[in-house]
Amino acid sequence: MHKPAMKPNVGRYIPIYPTASQPLPRRHRVFIERDYSQGLTLRFSSVFPQELERKMSKEDFEFVIHAFNDLYARAERITFATILENVASDAASTSVRRGTERTNDSRWSSNYTARSSRKTFSDV
Repeated sequence: MHKPAMKPNVGRYIPIYPTASQPLPRRHRVFIERDYSQGLTLRFSSVFPQELERKMSKEDFEFVIHAFNDLYARAERITFATILENVASDAASTSVRRGTERTNDSRWSSNYTARSSRKTFSDV
C-alpha cells in the first residue's frame, strides 16, 4: 500500500501531496464515534479503532482527536467576537430582507416609477 510522504513541521506532520507522476493513494474510511459524555457538545471519542491498528500509532490518533476536539470547543465558545459577528449578520440579513420587501411592494414601486419619470421629463 502506498503511503504519502510526510514532512515534519514543528512537531506535526504535513502530508506532501503526490505529483502527476505519482499515483494517488487508495483511500479507506474509518468512522470515529461521537463522545456524548459531556452532553451534546461536538466531541469525538478517543477510543482507538481496530481499523487503524497498523496504520498509525495510538499516540498519533489521540493527538489528532484531541486537536479536533479543541478546534470544535474553540468554535463553540461564546466570545465578544462571536456575538458581534451574529449581530452584524442579523442586521445585514434584515436590511436585505427589508430592501427586497420594499422593492416587491407594488404600491411603492409604482409610486417610485411615477416620481422618477416626473423628475426625468420635467427636467427636459
